[in-house]
Amino acid sequence: DLCIGVADNGKGMDEEQRSRQGHWGLLGMNERAVSHVGEVRLESAPGCGTVLWARLPIDRNAVD
Repeated sequence: DLCIGVADNGKGMDEEQRSRQGHWGLLGMNERAVSHVGEVRLESAPGCGTVLWARLPIDRNAVD
């Protein structure tokens, strides 16, 4: 699997902000990951920044 974590030290988001309609970038990333049997997780809290985790499987037969 390929695992990636990206973090910032910004203002963070609460649960309502993370689930609000219009955040199509996060929704799209999650839909793409799930369609490839992966996952995307978002960890954030107000005043604590945000961490985005992504895990995607690697097809070892496709790698030379």
